[in-house]
Amino acid sequence: MKNMKNGKTDLSLDRFEVHKWLDQRLPIIFHTDTADGKTEYGTGNFHDSLELLLMLEGNGSVFTDFQSFPAEPGDLFVINSGSPHRIEGKPSLIYHCMIIGTVFCEENGFEPSAVKYVSKIRDEAMNRQYLAGVNALSLSKEAPFRTTAVRAEVLMLLNKLNQSYVVRKSADAAAIPDGITRALGFLQTNFTRAVSTGEVAAVAGMSEFYFLRQFKEATGYTVVTYLNLLRCKFAVRQLLTTADPVSAIAVSSGFENLSYFSKTFKRYIGILPSQVRKSPAPDISDNDYLQMLYNPPADGRL
Repeated sequence: MKNMKNGKTDLSLDRFEVHKWLDQRLPIIFHTDTADGKTEYGTGNFHDSLELLLMLEGNGSVFTDFQSFPAEPGDLFVINSGSPHRIEGKPSLIYHCMIIGTVFCEENGFEPSAVKYVSKIRDEAMNRQYLAGVNALSLSKEAPFRTTAVRAEVLMLLNKLNQSYVVRKSADAAAIPDGITRALGFLQTNFTRAVSTGEVAAVAGMSEFYFLRQFKEATGYTVVTYLNLLRCKFAVRQLLTTADPVSAIAVSSGFENLSYFSKTFKRYIGILPSQVRKSPAPDISDNDYLQMLYNPPADGRL
């Protein structure tokens, strides 16, 4: 199934991905991967973390921020927080993937969801810094000051990114009407209860018909999709960090009944709520730094 509507991605068919860190001092995932051309468009994912992809061998395409970019060795791609993305090889593409946790970014003065970066970068200095981070990550866990070395190299990479490749927030803000901004804030603080589109339209100061059109145009989401994403993301965190029954989590996340919750959760996250606690996600490589969705540490911390 193609996951496109009027040239934009329908996020409801992508998977929200939760990243967890066994070592809170090093909230970074790294792996090397190969993409082929067999994947359908709608099987991408999106997440809160910042992701950096360095192309190594082959050719292909990277789909991110509702655009398709040609990819070849030396290209560095930035996957912005919340951006649906997918990598396709033509016929194959080998690349490094580095996922940097929001907690690391916040510790160093910025929130990934509040900043948007250029999606495709061609910069040898950036690539050298990226590989310095990779080399630090490849050190043995027992190596002296390994954690310090990794954090330093990744921070240097983020510093270069923030200095040269930020899409100015003023331009982004100008593109979103004040009423839609108010509506987003309202939804983010009221998603755990029943919310009508008429109520949100009133917060935005618009007629319901005009609001629904403006909301989709400004965000790429329908109001229902946006609400369900917020609720499912909240439910994932509840499933991973509490022992509450699934039925109770459904209610606390804003869903009226368990059946609708399970169906919606499967559509957005890719598996049933009960599976979050029972089994690891499929197709996750066995890597010390790849601690991802549906496989919480013993103490249940994110």
